[in-house]
Amino acid sequence: MKCGAPQNNGHYCDRDVDGWLEDARKVSKFEERKALYGKIAEKSLKDGSIIYLYHRLVIIAHTAKLEGYTQLGDGLVRVVGASLKP
Repeated sequence: MKCGAPQNNGHYCDRDVDGWLEDARKVSKFEERKALYGKIAEKSLKDGSIIYLYHRLVIIAHTAKLEGYTQLGDGLVRVVGASLKP
């Protein structure tokens, strides 16, 4: 949801929300993170933005010769470090 982020499909941009997102990434205590995400949800919903509640299931098929590939939950395919066995 960050301004200019590649997967910001709703094109939502708010500098306060960006700051709260950064703050939430730095906090490890549950209650502090919950409070920050609460502020984010309240502000973005008030502004009429969308908030995704889940990630769609990503199914990737590849040959058994592929090694070094790890699928991440965001759905983007990253082949850095991957190679094909002979």
